[in-house]
Amino acid sequence: NLHGNWRVKYLRIIKDSGSFDLAVGELAISTTIAVMSDDTGRPTVSMASCAATVGSVNVKFHGGASWLYNLFSSFINKALHSALQKQICP
Repeated sequence: NLHGNWRVKYLRIIKDSGSFDLAVGELAISTTIAVMSDDTGRPTVSMASCAATVGSVNVKFHGGASWLYNLFSSFINKALHSALQKQICP
């Protein structure tokens, strides 16, 4: 779980802020590393493979106009799910 603060400023007219809670469930990461040596004989470590599965993502906004942002939470959850999946194992 992650707790944080958010702030929005748009065209000097719209200003809003609050906090959020982010929960990620059923996260599985599998990696394989390769230990080798370079041309000088020094050891090197590299990632041979990486796979990640993000089960669920749920964000809840608090404060400000959070009631409005929470109406779109399912779309935000899908976007965060996709972004996490891609960034864990690029």
